[in-house]
Formats: sequence, C-alpha cells, structure tokens
Amino acid sequence: MDTVRDVNEKVMRLWEEWHCKLKDGNLKVPLIYPDLNNTDALLFIGMNPSFVLTAYEKNLKDTNYQSTDVKRFFSWGNHYFDMAECGKIEKIMRTKYKKYFGKFEKIAEEALGNPLKYEHIDLFFNRETSQREFERKILNNPVMKEFVLCQLELSKSLIKHVHPKLIVVANAGAAKLFEKKAETGNLGEEFHLQWSEEQGYHTAVINEKPIPVFLTSMLTGQRALDDGSYRRLKWHIKKALKDVSSV
Repeated sequence: MDTVRDVNEKVMRLWEEWHCKLKDGNLKVPLIYPDLNNTDALLFIGMNPSFVLTAYEKNLKDTNYQSTDVKRFFSWGNHYFDMAECGKIEKIMRTKYKKYFGKFEKIAEEALGNPLKYEHIDLFFNRETSQREFERKILNNPVMKEFVLCQLELSKSLIKHVHPKLIVVANAGAAKLFEKKAETGNLGEEFHLQWSEEQGYHTAVINEKPIPVFLTSMLTGQRALDDGSYRRLKWHIKKALKDVSSV
C-alpha cells in the first residue's frame, strides 16, 4: 500500500510528465499532503484544491511562512517550491482555515468526540480557484483522460491509507463522479458502492471492511447544504457509525 510520501512523489512525477501537455501558463504545483490520520477517522472528500491567494496570505500570517511570496511559491513554472515545505503549508492551512475545515472538525467532535478525528483529501491534485475551470480544462477534456485516471488512482491509494471509519464526499460534482466511477469500475471492485434502502446510505468495502459512504454537497460556500440538511447529515453520520460498530 502506498504511503502519503509515495503518493506525493508520484503526483510530482505526474506533473513533470504532463505539464507540457497541459499548456497552462498559470499551472500551479499539485496538492502535496502532510501526514494523514490513518486510525479510523472520518474522511471528507472534495473535488480539487482551490487556490485563493488571499486565504493563503491571511492564514500564513504569524507563521514561518508569513513572508513567503505565495503566488510565486505555488507556480509550477518558477520551480520555486519544495515538496516538504508544501506539505507543511498544507498542514497550517488545515489548522487555521476554519472557513473551510471548521465544519469537518465540528462533525468529528459531535460524531467521535474529537475534532481532530477527521481527514480530508481531494479526488484531484490540480489547484484551481474555480471548479468550473478545472472541469473545463481537465476533467471534461478528452485529451486529459489518462491524466484524470492517474490522479484517481493516487487518490484511491490515499483513501486506503487513511483506513476511514466513514466517508463523506462533500462536493456535488465529486459525489456524482465518485458514484459514476465506482459504477463503471474505474475505482476498482473494492470501491463498488452498495445502496441500502433500509439504512439510507451507500457502503463500500475498503481494506476488507464495510464503510458507510455519504454523497452530498459542499458544507461551506455558496453551494453549501442548508442548515436543515446539514443537521440531518450529522444525525445520519452518527447513526451510520452506530450501525458499523454493532456489526
């Protein structure tokens, strides 16, 4: 099984191989992960990492990176980055960027009694401010098909590495894609989703264990779940955790 470091190194090689084909003068370095919790955490999955310059600048204040030229650091063309430093910055953002990660912490606190008992990954590693632009340039571009599938394989390795207790695909586009790829077998037989009318959620057998999988919308931002749906999701997550603990 790949470690997080293995995945980071493979994604860097993927960028080296594909950056000329991408023909993107604003190409940024891929998402590089810090060490991930792999002890039965809740796993939240998004589509791809956004790149909001002001968010990085704000959250890196009062850190060792407060004087970093963020735009230059994350520019692939300048090769100004360092893989280890990218992982450290990502760890800081996960701790301080409450506008995005705060709700994951709240759900982990309510469901497992520990706000740190969660992890988050994206299906893809492309940093793009607009998901629509990512879909146009990468996801729905026939020329990028192999590039897309390679990234999904790496994300699958991360999912297995985390050993999730429960998965929430918290992005409508990612949820649709996850379900589609699972149905077509692109994620492998072990990621086949089984729907239960009785339980009201999907399950997938990952690392030889049945894992509840929720396919939903973003928890923050303009397209976020409304308050009522968010409360129901939290209730349903706690119920699903009781279901698997009783098996």
